[in-house]
Amino acid sequence: MKNYKLTINLRRALFGSAALVSMLGGMILTPSSVEAIKVKSSKPKPNRFYKLTTMFLEKENKCLEGNRVARGSTLGGAAFMDNCQNVSGQSWKLVPAGNGYFRMKTQFLDKKNKCFEGNRFAPTSTLKGAAFMDKCQNVSGQLWKLVPAGNGYFRLKTQFLEKENKCLEGNRFAPTSTLKGAAFMDNCQNVSGQLW
Repeated sequence: MKNYKLTINLRRALFGSAALVSMLGGMILTPSSVEAIKVKSSKPKPNRFYKLTTMFLEKENKCLEGNRVARGSTLGGAAFMDNCQNVSGQSWKLVPAGNGYFRMKTQFLDKKNKCFEGNRFAPTSTLKGAAFMDKCQNVSGQLWKLVPAGNGYFRLKTQFLEKENKCLEGNRFAPTSTLKGAAFMDNCQNVSGQLW
């Protein structure tokens, strides 16, 4: 298998068990395919789906889940960290969008043309600022950049909030957490919930 040397390291391995996800650390990029592959790359292969976790919650085996914005959906449809499992809402595809940006899609909502959107954390924003799946369109909140953070981790920023130095934060799903545990854009800082 060919290794690609690019700007950041993405770790990929077969997602066969929760123990394997916990062992790998960092933002777990785990192909939902059958073959086990470990590749150094910052350029995801097209049409491959991966699991995403944070340093903060990787030992608890939590993965980012893209949700449908609808009445009755968990957290109203905001993305959140849930137990890593074999569900299509936790299978993410990064689609090149040019100039170093990607659109993020889930297998769950890929055919409905939904993209992950980083929102401004404010009471008047959609879902009060939680990140969510929305119709794919030409908006800067759906253009994501992978920024190296060292030790195989990186931060996720949107073009929309990049100049304000905001990063995606994976939060603990709990009533006492910010936005009850929804993933959200916060000031970039040295916290493990922003290290993917």
